[in-house]
Amino acid sequence: MKILYYSPHPNLNNADDTGYATHINEMISAFEDLGHKVLPLIMGGREKRNVQEIQTSFFKKILKKIIHRYIWESLKDINLRKFDIYAKSKLIEKVKKFAPDIIYERANYFQSSGVEVAKQFKIKHILEVNSPYVEERINLQGKSFFLKKAQKIEKKILLNTDRILVVSSSLKDYFLKKYHLNEKKIFVTPNAININKIKIDENLKLNLIKKYNLENKIVIGFVGSFFKWHGIDLLINAFKVLNNKYENIKLLIVGDGDIFEELKELSSNNKNIIFTGSIKHKNIFSYIDLMNISVMAKTNWYGSPVKIFEYGIMEKAIIAPNEIPLKDVMTNKKDGLLIESDVKSLTDAIEFYIENKNLMKDFALSFKNKIIKHRQWINNVEIALKTF
Repeated sequence: MKILYYSPHPNLNNADDTGYATHINEMISAFEDLGHKVLPLIMGGREKRNVQEIQTSFFKKILKKIIHRYIWESLKDINLRKFDIYAKSKLIEKVKKFAPDIIYERANYFQSSGVEVAKQFKIKHILEVNSPYVEERINLQGKSFFLKKAQKIEKKILLNTDRILVVSSSLKDYFLKKYHLNEKKIFVTPNAININKIKIDENLKLNLIKKYNLENKIVIGFVGSFFKWHGIDLLINAFKVLNNKYENIKLLIVGDGDIFEELKELSSNNKNIIFTGSIKHKNIFSYIDLMNISVMAKTNWYGSPVKIFEYGIMEKAIIAPNEIPLKDVMTNKKDGLLIESDVKSLTDAIEFYIENKNLMKDFALSFKNKIIKHRQWINNVEIALKTF
């Protein structure tokens, strides 16, 4: 089949070193691996950007401080709708030249061009939905004048597509209840991993073991961006409790973000808490390989965290939140430990692993095998195209 992969958002560039770029590229590759011809239309660009292109300009930062947030967010929505009109014209051009059998769209907030073009040209349309866009928009950025219109657009694209792929069963239930959709056209496809792209730099590993004094230590780790909702503070507080009891443990926190200094201060200069700073994604598995226990302390109710599959494929014992997206892919006390997001639960879970090393290995191997069998990107593509 001929598949037009469409990402309409102006800022999502598939050359970026980010999770969304990995998702876009891996889905395109998986379509191609199954023998389909794919034409990507990535409106955010496909060429690697420099730092200045990605960061908000100084002028915009000043304006953002001066203009009321409500108005600022409304202006952003206006620009996004204008861009969607432009994106629609580009999509029509590609459709006329490529004549696809399917438009596969990575859905985004306040954009409806993909569904509209598919209807106009009577082409099958698949919509990949990674979050409750309107609700997420409010929580992360704030409200605007156009939220009611945004909800209408969200409903429109969900009702008019031929197939919906959501990353969790909780997100599926949310949309079913909110928009009374046809359940038969919604499929749960959690995030995944490409096991063929895992590379370990043994020299880097040896240097890191020496640099951070990790030899013969039990290493507890986190990999990711530093945001409040990731619960890194819970992990630090749990570690400080355990470090009073176990002298041979280290906490390796890999990444960077908005609350870096806040977390450093919380660590109280504990020499056993290590902050690596930002690293290149190509080195991520070399860092994970240093860990014995990998932690994700908190998550939202709807997303499918890629780091869980990165931990899992490296055969690491996992501690993760007892939320539906995790229960979609893991079984508690078989593939890992699913816990409540509080310091005591996290402390108890880490100690359980320290005291039960055989179970730690059993859980890690169980989840690794599950990933190999069910959580590769090609599995998602097969679901997306089933019966098409």
